[in-house]
Amino acid sequence: MKMKANGILSGILFVTLFLSGCKASQVIGIRDDVVETDEQGLIVFSDEESDDELVTEENEPEEQGFVIGLSFPDEKSEGRNLPEITLLKKSFLDKGYSVKGMNTVETVEEQISQIQMLIDGGVDALVIKPIDVFGLAEVLQSAQDRKIPVFSYRDLIMDTDAVNYLFTYNYRVVGQDVAKVIAADFELEKKTTADPAVTIEFLMGDGEKQNDRFFLKGMFEVFQSYMDNGVLSVPSQKLKIEENSVLSSGVIDKEKIRNRLDEMEKSDNFPKIICCASDEICQEVIAWLNDKNMDAESEDWPYLTGLGCAKDSVKDIAQQKQKFSLFFDGRLLANQCVEEIDKYLHDSELEVSDYGTYDNGLRIVGAMLSQVQIIDEDDYQILIDNGYYDETEIEPSTELWMSVTENVDEPKDDIADSEKSE
Repeated sequence: MKMKANGILSGILFVTLFLSGCKASQVIGIRDDVVETDEQGLIVFSDEESDDELVTEENEPEEQGFVIGLSFPDEKSEGRNLPEITLLKKSFLDKGYSVKGMNTVETVEEQISQIQMLIDGGVDALVIKPIDVFGLAEVLQSAQDRKIPVFSYRDLIMDTDAVNYLFTYNYRVVGQDVAKVIAADFELEKKTTADPAVTIEFLMGDGEKQNDRFFLKGMFEVFQSYMDNGVLSVPSQKLKIEENSVLSSGVIDKEKIRNRLDEMEKSDNFPKIICCASDEICQEVIAWLNDKNMDAESEDWPYLTGLGCAKDSVKDIAQQKQKFSLFFDGRLLANQCVEEIDKYLHDSELEVSDYGTYDNGLRIVGAMLSQVQIIDEDDYQILIDNGYYDETEIEPSTELWMSVTENVDEPKDDIADSEKSE
């Protein structure tokens, strides 16, 4: 297998780049498909026009091509417009592949069972988004024994040398760029010790996934010099990801979030900035602030950041409750995944972004990193223009716009245009 390394992707693309002219159908290759099940009950997706038989180990028609096995958790709670597994299915079908797989439920045991069924069903490659990054080593040994390549999706599967490559986002660079935006907005470079320190707190994941750690690490790489100079401070002194985790058993814990916020309030030094590891966490912060009858236009309302561009958070960005979010366009990552796996299976060169960062405990895994975009109140329209959301899904109502802008003498042009379009 020939491979070449490209420079690490920069990670953040701002609104002037290519997404504004991109249609969803062009990226994911939307096509109709026929859903069948094989003898094991696994869903088999194939092109509507294909009359090929189901692939088996004993009889694999040459015209059928490769069979891809997908194993993903249930994504309904993640607030995405299209589940990632759906995007991958469509992209693989557009390439002429057959696809086996379905969304798993919530437990690692069920994912292990599904992966074993895919292996026994004779797939040519596995794409896995792990529920538990430490829980799949044993079942993936079976894939390695059968020389089935394994591609980890979004999160790196740990403690196994069966993983061939990782498809994800450069969370370290994401963290750096989030911090750079905050530093610019608060003009930290211009501040001195004579100025009151800007206060910040973090609400993070649990650190089991490397991406959580890379995100926090990236932020501190930018923030550290400001903290050393005394112009940025963390009142709670909680700097480690374990101290800032608001997850329980990998799930967002609302009670933990509220307890942390209660602690911040009691300290009489409520932070100016709260950085959240996801939009879902940010939504819980906003709910707590609303319960306190805090006004988003008041100076007491904190500067909130999130990740994911969930629908409700985009609405909050438009209403100036959340400052910005990071847009992880699953269509781009899915398209990149399909293109590179296609190269791998045809023994062509892969465009690997990073060969040295992603260590799963047994090997350094080559990573292909997709790009991310900052979305703030001036930019959320791009999510409509590029087809990721429909206007009705994320546009605030006229009443909400009026409540946000009623004290402004001259509304911005984009607000006026929004009102005219309704």
